[in-house]
Amino acid sequence: MTGWMGRKLEDFGELLPAEKRVATEMGHGQVVIINPGLPPENAEQKYHLRASFVRYLALGGCERLRPPDKGLRIWGAVIQGDGPEGTITRGLDLEGSTPPGDLWLTRCRFADQLLLRVCNGKNFGFDGSHFAQGIRADGLVAQGNVFLRNVTAKGALRLLGAKLGGDLDCEGASFEAVQDEGGAWGHAFSADGLVAQGSVFLQRVTAKGALRLVGAKLGGDLDCEGASFEVRGGAVALQLQNMEAKGTFLWRKGAKIKGVLSLDHARFGAICDESDCWPKPDMLNLSQCEYGSFAGGKTPVSADARLRWLGLQKDVNATGFLPQPYEQCAKVLRAMGHGADALKVLIEKDRLQRKASRVGLGWARRNSYRVADGLLGLVVDYGLSPLKAFAWLAAVALFSTVLFAAAYTGGAFKPNTIQVLRGDAWMDCAQNALPPQCYMSTVEGVSYPDFNALAYSLDTLLPIVDLEMQHYWIPDERTTFGALIRVALWLQIIAGWALSLLAVAGFSGLIKTDNTT
Repeated sequence: MTGWMGRKLEDFGELLPAEKRVATEMGHGQVVIINPGLPPENAEQKYHLRASFVRYLALGGCERLRPPDKGLRIWGAVIQGDGPEGTITRGLDLEGSTPPGDLWLTRCRFADQLLLRVCNGKNFGFDGSHFAQGIRADGLVAQGNVFLRNVTAKGALRLLGAKLGGDLDCEGASFEAVQDEGGAWGHAFSADGLVAQGSVFLQRVTAKGALRLVGAKLGGDLDCEGASFEVRGGAVALQLQNMEAKGTFLWRKGAKIKGVLSLDHARFGAICDESDCWPKPDMLNLSQCEYGSFAGGKTPVSADARLRWLGLQKDVNATGFLPQPYEQCAKVLRAMGHGADALKVLIEKDRLQRKASRVGLGWARRNSYRVADGLLGLVVDYGLSPLKAFAWLAAVALFSTVLFAAAYTGGAFKPNTIQVLRGDAWMDCAQNALPPQCYMSTVEGVSYPDFNALAYSLDTLLPIVDLEMQHYWIPDERTTFGALIRVALWLQIIAGWALSLLAVAGFSGLIKTDNTT
């Protein structure tokens, strides 16, 4: 501490008019109102309090002039810096101090930086105040709350490593960082490593410059309803990397961001958001972000909505794709009872992951993988829906049943027995317009197995099924229709093997999306 801070009451000489008012009225335990609202710039001398005098009272004063147990409460004053030139701050300096009571400086104007580093107090309130050079409160310890509601701060507001027994309430505040020579904003608000037993309220906050809560730990919510965050050049506007909030991250009711919203490695009890408030494409980071649920009446929980949300992510690796955000979203949707939506998210995750893994491959190899991936996705959803293969088998069986029935009715089948084909009965019927029907009406045909289109379809489609129908009938390639049916039969046999193998692979887990190359 510098010598000018350790003053006695006599050292202040003749008190300023506002200081006399504080000295007279503060003992009643009420708020001392110097002005009903925030004093204007270049306010008259009657509103001014010397910073050293405010510090003297905040730290307990003396027997002749002691604030009440509730602490120092002043409204509508100009805190006038009177420290020596060349010090870190000429304004109110409470660095390393331990105020015995609360400190409430409401709707006050601070021309110089407020210094609260390593200050240990109860409650701090600066609602509606204006800070021309920001606040430096690194390492601040508050047994209760810190109130910055509706404040206006020019320059950095820092609460690095602060510890609060309650809330940090910045509702309606306006933070504006200092601009560099190129016009870019620095950090408007930095509270990295903040530990608060309660919540952080940023409702309707306006921040021009990055707002950081990196590594912060909250016992309650992070409420950003109606807030506005803005940076230039596509930088990170709201940095929540590695933060933990046991409550809900609220991002709705007109919240907007111009820049990147970074939730990398963040953990929330829940996320309550609205799609109208989401960042623009490539302006969302969700790598390793974890949350327990999607909460709130307007929070979209459908797969389509959440896939649009996940699609806003910024490319952060060589392939431009991270699977964990999709897996986390699916996990939450499933836990909330939206199993079908969870499956849809995982299917899209697998599709994108496979696509990303093909980047850099040669044309031929890349396109062969594309065909295989397309087949896996269409038939069994990359192994996530093995039962879907049976639906495809049923569809193929139904289609081929109709096709084979039409082919038999049109005379495009013949017996598949050499003895029949060389017999007189078939030789006579071969010249008929409908040879199979003609043969079945002969004496020899009465004892020959009737053609059954469904049985024939299942017999040729399912590799492990033998209904003997294919042993007795085969497409007649003498006709164009018969030749086409023969080709369709080959395709059906191939499809049967492929679909059956995919179904087995899906059930056995052989189709794995974490090994796509």
